[in-house]
Order: sequence, then structure tokens, then C-alpha cells
Amino acid sequence: MDSAKLISKNNLTTIHNKRSRGNSQITYYWTLERFIETTQMEFEYDEFPSSSEFDKPTSELKATLLTMLNSGTAFDFHYEPKEKDFLSIRKDNNNNVFINFILENGLWVEEEFTGTLRNQVEDNYETIKTGEIRLNN
Repeated sequence: MDSAKLISKNNLTTIHNKRSRGNSQITYYWTLERFIETTQMEFEYDEFPSSSEFDKPTSELKATLLTMLNSGTAFDFHYEPKEKDFLSIRKDNNNNVFINFILENGLWVEEEFTGTLRNQVEDNYETIKTGEIRLNN
């Protein structure tokens, strides 16, 4: 996999042509969030793997996305990353399967276990944009 583009929801278009018929397409949905603040709370939560259900092609997608995120070429819109920005990607409409990335010390890294690099309970985020990644099978 050489490249992928994270297409923002407002730039999505449906393309119909004869050559695309019969090609199966895998769609990944993404959400880009910006860290706002931390709110102190007192209780514990468990950590879960964020991407254990993904297959080899998705592992290749993860590597490609990390390279593109860290080179600034992943998005189809102007975006200036800020510390603790968070990108979550889910496959098709399955909300339980995620690849999570967070910006730490100026670099995007994968959050391999949900809740290890950000506090899902105390950290408050706002959604910047949502969109899709479409790959032909």
C-alpha cells in the first residue's frame, strides 16, 4: 500500500463508472479530535487493545498512515496538528474495531491499548473533522 488519503466528510463524493463495478471497496471511518482540557475524576477503568482485530492489510494501512501523518500529507484539508490531537479509525460500521493515533512530542504514535496514551475519562476533546478512507480490495 503506497498511499491513502483521509477524505473529510464534506469532500466525499460518490463516483460511478463501469470500471468500478465489481470491485469491492473497504471503507474506514475516521474522527479527528482536539484536546481541550483535563477534568479530575476519581475512579478506575480498564485498558483494551485498540487494533487487535485488524488483519495484515490493515497493519500495512497503519504503517502507511503513520508515515503520512508524520509527513503532514494524510488529510485532504489544511490541518495544523497540536499536542494531544487524537485520530481514531474504525473499519466499516463496526464501532468496536479501532486504530488510534495521538500526537505526542510533535509525532503521531499509535495508541496500541485504548486509554494508555490519553485518559478517556478525564481528557476532554472536541471533534475537528470526520471522514472516510476508501480502499479497493
